[in-house]
Amino acid sequence: MFLMAPLAACLLALISVCVAPSAQADEVPDPRADCVRVTLDGREVCAVFTVEADPDAEEMVKRRDAAVAAEASLDATDAEISAAVVDVPKICIDSAKDITLKYNRTNICYAGLGEFSFVDLTTWEEIGHIKFNFWQFSILDRLDLTFSNHWEVMPYYMTGAAVGAQMVASASCNSYCSLAAGGGTAKSKTMAIDKLVRWETKATSKVAASKVSKYNKVDWAAQILPIGGTPSEYFPTVNKNIRCDRTLPGHKKGGCVVASFVPTITFAEADYPQYYSHVLRSIGNGSPSRLTRMANASLKKKNGSKACPSHWPRPTIDHECDEFPMRSTYEGAYTAAGQDANGDWKGTAIGRTFKGCGITALKTGTVPGAQWSSCMIDKDQNQAAGQKVKNFYLQQRLLDRDPYKVALKAKAAQ
Repeated sequence: MFLMAPLAACLLALISVCVAPSAQADEVPDPRADCVRVTLDGREVCAVFTVEADPDAEEMVKRRDAAVAAEASLDATDAEISAAVVDVPKICIDSAKDITLKYNRTNICYAGLGEFSFVDLTTWEEIGHIKFNFWQFSILDRLDLTFSNHWEVMPYYMTGAAVGAQMVASASCNSYCSLAAGGGTAKSKTMAIDKLVRWETKATSKVAASKVSKYNKVDWAAQILPIGGTPSEYFPTVNKNIRCDRTLPGHKKGGCVVASFVPTITFAEADYPQYYSHVLRSIGNGSPSRLTRMANASLKKKNGSKACPSHWPRPTIDHECDEFPMRSTYEGAYTAAGQDANGDWKGTAIGRTFKGCGITALKTGTVPGAQWSSCMIDKDQNQAAGQKVKNFYLQQRLLDRDPYKVALKAKAAQ
């Protein structure tokens, strides 16, 4: 889905050195392809394309926003493109700084500085040059099966045959999703210095009721069209799988996320001091901080019954038994030991408690082989932390066996 990796056939002497950007292994490959060929006024021309990191990525976004404010890019004849411009996701700044595809649970972005050199293949003369900022991003909705996809460029330097050139772009969706009407139609836009030229299309997953679709993809294809020339070959694209589903426990609406991004839930000491203390000690004594959501109600109940059986005495009516890892994870007290050869849950994981927790049925402190812990803590803190976890599952659209991380934020030093 995300366009722009360098075409590595760098022409010597007349063209600046082509530097391949660093890339995440399976996200922004360097295809080492030949130059993009076009015909210009009867001549065969090579359009050499490279990308570079932008150390001033924040300024790049400010320039874009200024162009938007001036309505420099709006085309009143195109209802789709004239729609309200969306903000560039913040991760685009990080993407532009190192030319790698960045993503979180609901945003994907590839951004940076692009450059074309037009070179006459007969004389090896450079006859035009264009430099531009580019942003390619998708915005997902955890409670909607429709997501938006954007491709934008804004030139800041144009000479020779590059002046007045157009970019032609179109989107396509694989068999797991469909584009909005007209979204797959190639549209040409004239480029000019400090003019934001943009394309947008919406895609909707075809996922059926009670199903999960892991491979929704939208690809962008773009060509350069110089004045008096023919369209170039298509540039290589980079895409990212988007998972859409209609199976989120406790919610009927479908939605889409980047499932390969592992989100983090953070508990602040200032908000839940007793809960924070228990989790801190539990992780410090061997409990995992990377957990896996479990949606099975029966197993959750067994996790809770093993870690906090009802017959254990509570110190006061204002206290509840808290377990870590949470009962809604596969690292919980009953399921932590895994399954046997027959697929039955062993339920043999060892637990621990800590000084001051008010539990006598478990050993305190460091217990060899212990995988979980229990502690009596303030009821309000326990319930508030539990609600935070439930909200987190919804906000991040975590399905059964989706991983996530637990982080702790200590109070600021006084």
